[in-house]
Amino acid sequence: MREHSVSTVQSIDEQVLELRAEGWSFARIADQLELPRATEAQDRFLLALATSPSGVRNRIRKGELTRLGQLADRIRCRPTLDEVERERLLDAVAHLADVVRRS
Repeated sequence: MREHSVSTVQSIDEQVLELRAEGWSFARIADQLELPRATEAQDRFLLALATSPSGVRNRIRKGELTRLGQLADRIRCRPTLDEVERERLLDAVAHLADVVRRS
């Protein structure tokens, strides 16, 4: 990870929250913010969620859980996925939803 000042890290975390709220994928956010991997964008999102004030956290959580539910619905409807791949993707979405619920 590149060295960032505290204010830059906070700014990046805020940008991750904003872009995710707009429906951006973690991969697209990572590309936009020049983060090395989508997982770093996801980690920053979860950290920012966990450290947000309660009212803000509840709003962000609700929006993210809605997005994840919609993603799971789209995965279930994709005819090009075999059953193993579909289950792998749905498990990943369910895991992230569980983490968001606990944040």
